[in-house]
Amino acid sequence: MARRIVLTARQRRILYDLPSTESDLLRHYVLSDQDIDYIRQRRRPENKLGFALQVCALRYPGRLLQPGEEIPSSLLAFLGAQIGLSGDELLRYGQRTQTKYEHSTSLQTLYGYTKFDLTSNRDFRDWLKDTAEHAKSNEWLAHAIVVKLRSMKIILPAPTTLERLCADELVLAENRVTKRITASLDGSSKKRLLKLLEEHVSGNITRFVWLRQHEVGNNSRVMNNLLDRLELIHDMEIALNV
Repeated sequence: MARRIVLTARQRRILYDLPSTESDLLRHYVLSDQDIDYIRQRRRPENKLGFALQVCALRYPGRLLQPGEEIPSSLLAFLGAQIGLSGDELLRYGQRTQTKYEHSTSLQTLYGYTKFDLTSNRDFRDWLKDTAEHAKSNEWLAHAIVVKLRSMKIILPAPTTLERLCADELVLAENRVTKRITASLDGSSKKRLLKLLEEHVSGNITRFVWLRQHEVGNNSRVMNNLLDRLELIHDMEIALNV
């Protein structure tokens, strides 16, 4: 079983937090005429604001609002100004102990959003398979997945689900790449590589471990050690049948 990759608190905030700065609000949360028309169909001020918040959260960061979630005051004011809510109405909404999220089903229908379901979305699975093989880091893959889901109007899964997805896909990708490399080696190359596990240098260290070691420094000794490793790799003449 793959070990779950845990995102840091900073990484989670970047991917999942609601925007609060003026530049981000202008970039993501300017309502369209159609948005405002849908919002005005709600009767009470709190329902109008709750609907607007859900619309914006679905677009960016791409998730549903959570019960009890604290909404940035700058975000409330920004939306209130667009839909004609007063300061007192915003204040009453901000004092609620639970964010309204009863509109989530109708919102998904109106705007074409779907729930995250890895098993039923072949296009996303194919994309993920290829992307995982080119991932530069765990954080890079998590960010790429979130951006892709937003573009496909798929609601983001919980952070823990995203972490598990990254872990599983990176392990599968590594196994696929390893199999392709192994299959491309001829018999002679395989023997030379296996010999690295049998030959020992500096006591109990195998040649393979020695080859992977890398010292940090900028003096001539470090450079010579690096050149020794490069020379060994060159002399092995590993042939890939690709």
